Amino acid sequence: MVKKDSVTKKDKEEPVDSTLQMVVDDFKASWDYASSSWHSRWEDNYKLYNNNRVKIGYKGITNTFVPMVYSTVETMTAALFGSKPKFSYIAPKDRQDQKTDILNNLLDYYWDIDQWALKTINTGRGMFNLGTSVDYFMWDIDHPVMINVPIRDFFIDPLSNVLDGARYCGRRYLSTIEQLEEFEIVDPEDKSEEPKMIKRFKNLDKVNAGTTSDSEKTDKEEKDYLYGSTLQNPKGKQVEVIEYWTPTRTITVVNREIVAEDVENWFLQRAKSLGMKVTKGLMPFADARCIIDPSLFYAKGITDFIADQQELLNDITNQNIDSITFILNQMYTIDPKYADMIKEIENIPGAVYPFEAGALQPINQRPIPSDAFNERMNIKNEIRETTAVDEIIKGIATPSRTTATEVKAQVASAGRRFDLILGQLESGGYYQMAKLVFQMIKMYVTAPTMYKVIGKDGVDWATFDPQEFQGDYEPRVKLQVTVDQEKNKKMRDVKELYTSMLGNPLVDQSQLTRMVFEKAFD
Repeated sequence: MVKKDSVTKKDKEEPVDSTLQMVVDDFKASWDYASSSWHSRWEDNYKLYNNNRVKIGYKGITNTFVPMVYSTVETMTAALFGSKPKFSYIAPKDRQDQKTDILNNLLDYYWDIDQWALKTINTGRGMFNLGTSVDYFMWDIDHPVMINVPIRDFFIDPLSNVLDGARYCGRRYLSTIEQLEEFEIVDPEDKSEEPKMIKRFKNLDKVNAGTTSDSEKTDKEEKDYLYGSTLQNPKGKQVEVIEYWTPTRTITVVNREIVAEDVENWFLQRAKSLGMKVTKGLMPFADARCIIDPSLFYAKGITDFIADQQELLNDITNQNIDSITFILNQMYTIDPKYADMIKEIENIPGAVYPFEAGALQPINQRPIPSDAFNERMNIKNEIRETTAVDEIIKGIATPSRTTATEVKAQVASAGRRFDLILGQLESGGYYQMAKLVFQMIKMYVTAPTMYKVIGKDGVDWATFDPQEFQGDYEPRVKLQVTVDQEKNKKMRDVKELYTSMLGNPLVDQSQLTRMVFEKAFD
């Protein structure tokens, strides 16, 4: 009997131990892969964005940083992430004539209540500076929530080159035992209109308080260290949480000691409880990647390609300023017999010193060559050429010698470069976001729901009935830049049409004018 009990106990503990080991091993495999090269890249790019030197070639008196990386990243972020995208869902084949305005407006409503406009700005900065940004989505009572995941704290199967189809992925974050104990989730088995909440984590009483090792700092710990900040944790209640996702399982490990959660993938479990015929759950992450290598998941950012030029610009700028400093603060030679008076000599107007003529002589300084200034401009132009972000795109006043034709050519050239990134975002990160949100809507909005609509007539309320949107609705995303481009093209076409038909006796001029107003203006 004793032997049977011990075997039973062992059988119960074995899955927990193997699960814990699996999660820790997979996390470490991803960490070791990223830390071997990508961590140093991300740290250098983060420092350059924040005006910190990483590769100093000239050390002198001056330590100036020319913020070209910052201005470039901010300009591109403002251009592509500074406004709300236009989401539109395409109805399935059996409902081709169905209008999806209600569904589109519901996504806009979710965008506003969770302030995604602010969160996507962080996504954009991470994408352009570090190369890869990842956002995490979860359902909170009655709406989806977006969480920016620091790329250092995101992990993915090292064998994968895309997020969709990865064997596993997840995130790591710091929390406290008290916060974890208070965390509740919607009961996936409850199909009622207002499902009850249940405790998410277990076994928290078995956790030994403590945080990560020095070699595996979280993003917050690493940045606190870079800024010289310290965080006191006298009660030792802060813990590391690893949230591990596969298409079929959701596992949470606390401090790499206990499995606090090991359940069927949340969304797979929810879908099954609603009678949906699915075999895989959602992986609730969306990525935005800049310069993509098809063999790699992690992408390079704009900063990777201008980092050396940025540091060279800093070196030459500091040399230039030091040379000016030496010229403005005159240096002298003095007769050795007056060496004991060196401390009394000051470079001030009207000073008189009891020296023999010629005992105190200024050191001749060469003038700063114009090539030094030209070289700085050349480096700046190389950075602008690399990124296609010049003074015109940044909104800086153009030189008087630049003609309107040249300005249009520069804008058009930059536009072609931006179109590549636009396509990546519209078919990549924002597409994944819209797809995830719609799947969550299908699982959690099971009854007619009121939501706020802001339109031409002001603020109004509309009703979303999930029964009207059964099936697979494919999202289409257009960034505001694309919308503006299409609108401008339409305006030009209408203007040309109006000009060609104006005064034509075969065309009703009043109807032509009416059509122009309707087509060209909202």
